[in-house]
Amino acid sequence: MGVSIKMQSAASVSFFKPEFNDFLYAPIGGKPNEMPLSVLSALARLNIDPWLEAASLSALPREGATQRLATLVARFPGGGWAQEDCKAIAERLTNLLPRHRQTDAPGAKEAPARPWMPQPLFAMQLICVVLAVVFLIIAANAGLAKDTGLAKDASP
Repeated sequence: MGVSIKMQSAASVSFFKPEFNDFLYAPIGGKPNEMPLSVLSALARLNIDPWLEAASLSALPREGATQRLATLVARFPGGGWAQEDCKAIAERLTNLLPRHRQTDAPGAKEAPARPWMPQPLFAMQLICVVLAVVFLIIAANAGLAKDTGLAKDASP
């Protein structure tokens, strides 16, 4: 009898943007004497990556994001809300997404929404800079050891 453990990718945790914080940490609603459930916690309990879902919802048109979120709200643990309540909760939460904060007025330009992931060129440059710094530190330590006589002499 073996136990299978499935690990989630840590990519979203490593590269999340704080622009989703208002949405992810918003309370969903709950019973009067209970601690309110946040969107982040509810999505995690559904085994959905909260930052990827926020980015995905943010990329959708307002109505599509609201419908998708309403179906998720209906599945949230401890919910039990009526369908109308799920839609109202989803509309309130959708307004907290970065792309949907402003009203979708006709003719208004929206910034392209995308989850924050480093651009390939930026990532490559960052790796090169880190490697150069490591090389300089090693070279400086080798030079310091030689100057102070800490390096072993090859001569007798």
